Amino acid sequence: MKTTKISTLFLMGFAACLANAGGESPKDVAKAMVAKYRKAMRTKDLSFFEKGSTADFVYVDTHGTKSPKKAAIAGLKAGFGMMGAFKKFETKLVSAKNAEGGVVFVLDEDIVHPMKMGGKTSILASKMRNETLLVKSNGKWLYKRVKILKENTTLDGKPMNGM
Repeated sequence: MKTTKISTLFLMGFAACLANAGGESPKDVAKAMVAKYRKAMRTKDLSFFEKGSTADFVYVDTHGTKSPKKAAIAGLKAGFGMMGAFKKFETKLVSAKNAEGGVVFVLDEDIVHPMKMGGKTSILASKMRNETLLVKSNGKWLYKRVKILKENTTLDGKPMNGM
């Protein structure tokens, strides 16, 4: 009887190892997507966000206001037009897990860059924590939701209204 229990446990453990060997861990998926996100932000690659998100993508701000994909992309496009080269762009993966039919990860960001506004260049600094839901479609990971959990954004050292 003992041999059967040990064999069963061994086979279960071995099967779990095989399943994980062919799959991606949530942390690996999140790290890969964060690397792609960082590259797209640095190069202002709007197509990454257009092609890399689901048709029903939603952006949720700290107040719970939801913006559909079209509005989120328009906002990003406007921001890219005003944004200068990053002075600081740091990200820290806080957690990643399988959830909601995909991978949910939490990311801390610390970003500083110049912004051209009203003929003047100002410095925008933002520290935020966001929760991202990725889903797999046709073998590719796509953004389904980005929710800002907390944010502290300043313009020339002064808090921005509504942030």
